[in-house]
Amino acid sequence: MNIRSAAISDSEPVSRLLLQLGHSISEETTCRKLASLAETGNDRVLVAVIENKVMGVISLHWSPLLHRERLIGRITALVVDEQMRGRGIGRALVLEAHRIFDELGCGAVEVTSNFKRTEAHMFYRTLGYEQPSAYFRRMLR
Repeated sequence: MNIRSAAISDSEPVSRLLLQLGHSISEETTCRKLASLAETGNDRVLVAVIENKVMGVISLHWSPLLHRERLIGRITALVVDEQMRGRGIGRALVLEAHRIFDELGCGAVEVTSNFKRTEAHMFYRTLGYEQPSAYFRRMLR
């Protein structure tokens, strides 16, 4: 397995993986998002490649917060191909995210996960994640 930065040419497999999480994002939109995120300076998208096929994707964001001394890292999306789960791909992606966030000087890493994704919750707990607070959202449009 090779973990590398996502390229624009990865938009089709990344879009396919996001669909497995229920996010119906077109390949064209994924392509635009990958290009845009590469330019922000506070985002990074990584893919796990096995035998020249993208089998997992993780997107990262980091930012300063008023009430925290150090940057906060955030995993904004993580998905491993359904047929490849349980083989260490997700763990490898998260550990690479931890390495990057540590290198950037982040003091913590956050991730949100839908209530229905109980297997994902167990996965994060095995990696040392805790649930110290509640998450609230209000859609604007």
